[in-house]
Amino acid sequence: MSLTPQKRDGAEVYDDGYLYLEHDRFYLSFGGKPLHKLSRTDFKILSRLLRSPGRPVTGREIWQSVRGREAEYNGSSLRVHLTYLRHKLSPYGVNIVHEAGSGYRVQVSPPTKVETTD
Repeated sequence: MSLTPQKRDGAEVYDDGYLYLEHDRFYLSFGGKPLHKLSRTDFKILSRLLRSPGRPVTGREIWQSVRGREAEYNGSSLRVHLTYLRHKLSPYGVNIVHEAGSGYRVQVSPPTKVETTD
């Protein structure tokens, strides 16, 4: 169990013992059960946040990792994406917390029982 990015079989991963994410392979699981209902944008947002676990990431940093460094920052659109992503992740005990003036970070509180619709 680690809260720092690691490499497994040459792939960069995040693994806290419950939430497992392979950044380059677009794979996400909770307690060993894969989640397939995230869009590519959702996944990229979560991936960017988990590359800096426990540390707030600015909206601009998230936007650039999703849309590219040259893309104009659109805070309203990012907030919409974050709202939908929070809704998709909440049944799994994952929340995206906004820290005013700092950015966003992921907070994981594994539920005792996860009900999936996949």
